[in-house]
Amino acid sequence: MSAACASTTATAAGPACATCGSWGIANLGLLAGPESSVSARLRLASWREALHSLNIARSTTVFGRLERRQAVGNKTFELLHLQPRISAIVVANDQMALGVLSALAQLNRSGSQAVSVTGYDDTADSLYFQPPLTTVAQDFDLLGKRAVERLIALMAAPQLRIRELLPTRLIVRQSAWPVAAAEDRQQTLAQLKALVEKL
Repeated sequence: MSAACASTTATAAGPACATCGSWGIANLGLLAGPESSVSARLRLASWREALHSLNIARSTTVFGRLERRQAVGNKTFELLHLQPRISAIVVANDQMALGVLSALAQLNRSGSQAVSVTGYDDTADSLYFQPPLTTVAQDFDLLGKRAVERLIALMAAPQLRIRELLPTRLIVRQSAWPVAAAEDRQQTLAQLKALVEKL
């Protein structure tokens, strides 16, 4: 990273893991970008820091260059093969998360086998994924503004060392839920089935 930078990456991914932990999710999958990517490494470090602070030791990480949905699907299958009891997957970006949702649909991971999915970036289309994607939002306008300000400051004073972490927020949608919510849905379905059988 340069001497002067503005970043949301180092702190942003952690809240997704922290929320999963607060929801009682104990088996997490981390689908990271390529190990050669600085932002992927920073996000992974943030995830792991959050998991450590929550005393969540069970997490499985898969890396990859994941531009195509099929490649993401394959990495999702790999993640679930390594840890079949995963109840949530935190993904490096929203487009990769779309591939994860698609792979989970192919595997019919629903009901008590459902897996929560959280992306990163809050892209415009993430609201329209099926189901709508829980994601970490960052203010790209603020990020761009701060980056330009830091660049101008660095040009004026090359010895300057500035590091600023910008705020992010977790947007919870239907792709992620507390463990109890999944159990409640199963119980509700069982009750509905019993009622239908009585008709």
